[in-house]
Amino acid sequence: MKEPVCPYSLEKFIRENVKYPEEGLKNKLEGKVFVQFVVDSTGKIIKPRIIKGLGYGFDEEVLRVFQLMPDWNPGWVDGKPADYIRVMPVEFLLSKKVKSNC
Repeated sequence: MKEPVCPYSLEKFIRENVKYPEEGLKNKLEGKVFVQFVVDSTGKIIKPRIIKGLGYGFDEEVLRVFQLMPDWNPGWVDGKPADYIRVMPVEFLLSKKVKSNC
């Protein structure tokens, strides 16, 4: 089994595309949103869903960005491309704005 690989800087993509939610800024909120998604057998990101959110617009913003994400290199099982489920945190910090732990 070989895990899917992001062929670009995932942290840079997230940093450049995520906008700190207005409600979060107004309330000076920080934290992590955990998103689960599937890298399908063609490398497309499908079925993103929040498994632990923050509310205040953070969850919707993470979903919006994951729906924009370019294709990955797919994972492989038994010599064939296969769907692969991943979970990733996206951290919102007022001092650094957004950080992904990938």
